[in-house]
Parts: sequence; C-alpha cells; structure tokens
Amino acid sequence: MADSDMDDASTWWLGHIGAALINSKVVAVFNALRARLKGVGPMASGVATATPVTANTTVSVSVSFPTGRFATAPKVALGANVGSSNASSIFSSAWVTGLTATGFTLNVNRSNTTPVTVSWIAALTS
Repeated sequence: MADSDMDDASTWWLGHIGAALINSKVVAVFNALRARLKGVGPMASGVATATPVTANTTVSVSVSFPTGRFATAPKVALGANVGSSNASSIFSSAWVTGLTATGFTLNVNRSNTTPVTVSWIAALTS
C-alpha cells in the first residue's frame, strides 16, 4: 500500500470512527493504522449489555479492560444499539462513570425494560 493510500485510509478512519463503535473488528484496522495516526496509543473495545429492571431508571454494568492494557485512564466512546427505528422515543442515554486504567462503569437509562447493547472503544491519546 502506498503512503498516499495510508493517508487516505487514516482520513477515512477518522471520519468514520462512529462505525467502529458498532463493529469491534475495525479496531484491528485502526491498530494497523495507529503508527500513521499521531497521538493514539493502546486501544481496547468491546460490547456490554444493560438490561433495565424498571423503565426510566439507571442500570449500571461494570466493564473491565484487558489486564495491563492501559497505564492511565483512557478516553472512552460509546455507541448504543437500541434495536428500534424510533430510538429517540425509547432510549434516554448511556454514559461512563468511574473511569480508571482497569475499566469503567457503563450507565444506561431507557424508557422501557428492553436490553440495550452498547459498543465501546477506549484509547489513550496524547
């Protein structure tokens, strides 16, 4: 692959990072490009499922990073798959608390009790 192709691929990746939240296999591509993307260090990704017991309440799920992956707390991005075409009317929010180098707590609030699958990606950046 020519250097210009790598630059195009890097630009494509940065423009489509939201897609990576849905497909964790994209992380392998990102790791291959990481040397070309300044300021990006170790990464991890995964999927967690939160199942609200009661509508309109927060449910929390512990998420652990691979052992030793991060020396300090990374940045984390989330993408929720709510499984509906009218997501804005049934899904409230997903957020991170308790972020450390070893993991975080995923919090989800939903207006019904249907499970929510949340993809996450974590990376150290400079």
